[in-house]
Amino acid sequence: MRIYIDKDFPGGNIQINRIEGNTIYLEQEIRDTTEWWFYFSFRATAKVKGEYTFIFENGDVISRFGPAISLDGYNYFFNKETFINNHCFKYSFEENSTVYFAFSYPYQEKHFGVSIKDYLLDAKMVHALSMLKTKKYTINDIAVMTGFSSSSHFISLFKEKYKVTPMEYMEKYSLKNIKKDKADYDTYYEFNNE
Repeated sequence: MRIYIDKDFPGGNIQINRIEGNTIYLEQEIRDTTEWWFYFSFRATAKVKGEYTFIFENGDVISRFGPAISLDGYNYFFNKETFINNHCFKYSFEENSTVYFAFSYPYQEKHFGVSIKDYLLDAKMVHALSMLKTKKYTINDIAVMTGFSSSSHFISLFKEKYKVTPMEYMEKYSLKNIKKDKADYDTYYEFNNE
């Protein structure tokens, strides 16, 4: 075989339907869920140099930027040159090379009802909430650590979403005190939700 598709590495979740010459027909493997996963990935190793075409037969999973591509499995980049359409891409392999591919953008909004931009904003806000509760960081520090372009941008988006400023939230919902339960020695937090 000139190309080997590995779907069984950690994070791999692609089903190979068939390989015809340099065209590989795939579909997303749902595994133990009835809905689509957040992302799909696989790794391919080509024994000979050549261009291969990958076609997803059950849905649009490829963004207009092409798939996310990694040569080491950790550092990913996009290559628009690989994009053919939302269910098909091509890639030129070097001899004995391994490449990782990952997909998520096109179906994010369709299947989860939220755009990737909104999903990431929500994730950043949840992280900011937990940091605010600790009172260990300044608002500026939290804005930087959660990836906002400025503290004023963070404050504006936070107030729009939660109807209070980050400082008001910190004062109202911060950890009031930590007590030790003598019965089972578990630490628990009592929140000031007044």
